[in-house]
Amino acid sequence: TVFISPYSVVILECKNIVGELHFETEPLCLMRNSESGRKDTFESPEVQVDRNKLLMKEWLQIRGIDVPVKGVIVFSSTKSRVVKSPDHTDVIYATSIPVYLRTLEREKECLSASQMEELAQIIVEEHKPYFPYPMCKRWGINPSDLMTGVQCGKCEQFGMVKRNNGWICTSC
Repeated sequence: TVFISPYSVVILECKNIVGELHFETEPLCLMRNSESGRKDTFESPEVQVDRNKLLMKEWLQIRGIDVPVKGVIVFSSTKSRVVKSPDHTDVIYATSIPVYLRTLEREKECLSASQMEELAQIIVEEHKPYFPYPMCKRWGINPSDLMTGVQCGKCEQFGMVKRNNGWICTSC
């Protein structure tokens, strides 16, 4: 989610991951211990925030828009318990978003109300869904050679199906 204010653009990297969470640094990842005792590893939301901030800064710079870009990791459920926080990115619950946004530094007004509205409209107009197949063409990979879907951790087959906040393996 992108929040535009007169002072900055804020990337809200929203996550729906519940359990005991540890932000690890070597390598950067998010480790989860679920209530059932299962352990999972995810791409670090901290890396995702950094990547999205960088991309947003570049996108704004190309358009001649000079405004600070900030980022925060937002967990949608209070059943997410952060045991080990990330090194340099704030982490909040969704219920804290209004308070968090109000407490951000307001050093210099960069955008007027009309500029914020115009920026929001440009973002909506220029939004494009992610389409990976041009990368295949660039790297000479046939899209039919890609293995798609979620891989089962037990039998290693692809094709798991999402059911009630979990995944079911169609092979197992």
